[in-house]
Amino acid sequence: MRVGFVVGAALLGVVGALAQGCLACNEPGCAGGFSWYANPAAGEAVAPGTYSFDVVVEEDRYQIECQIADTFGNSDCKPPVHAAGSVDYNISFSFGQLDPENWNPDDGVSGFDMRISDTTGSDSSGSYNETRGPEQVAITATLEGTPLFDVDYELEYERDENYYGDERCGFCDSSEVREHQL
Repeated sequence: MRVGFVVGAALLGVVGALAQGCLACNEPGCAGGFSWYANPAAGEAVAPGTYSFDVVVEEDRYQIECQIADTFGNSDCKPPVHAAGSVDYNISFSFGQLDPENWNPDDGVSGFDMRISDTTGSDSSGSYNETRGPEQVAITATLEGTPLFDVDYELEYERDENYYGDERCGFCDSSEVREHQL
């Protein structure tokens, strides 16, 4: 009888939490924010050289430099440098190899990818998680100092009211993806 009472009480607690429409705040992750991909025409490798990216995220400026060689294994990108502004956005920037299914350091570089989000509103204990995407991103790229492109994105995110979607747990913006051909 006592086991039935404990199980019943636990079920009531779970049902009560679900009825409130909020998952445990420190459980699910959030892949929201801004994602960007820049690739040459299908099957081509990125041309070797020094690539510089000037990324303006709302009012903050970041600079990224990549040294692309003939091979994936000899190429490298430096971490983004926060050059101006007050918000410390999470920015990941990397490049891929032409054949992502088979590791080969002698393969060429397939393109660049970047992800940007703002998690400064999160609580370090995980009890409140907030992932916001930037509403404006501008990217200027050069190769060996010669301009390659200058793009500007205005972004709008959807908030999921059942997944980090209220003031008790935080907010998880949807993911906004943009692509650019090199």
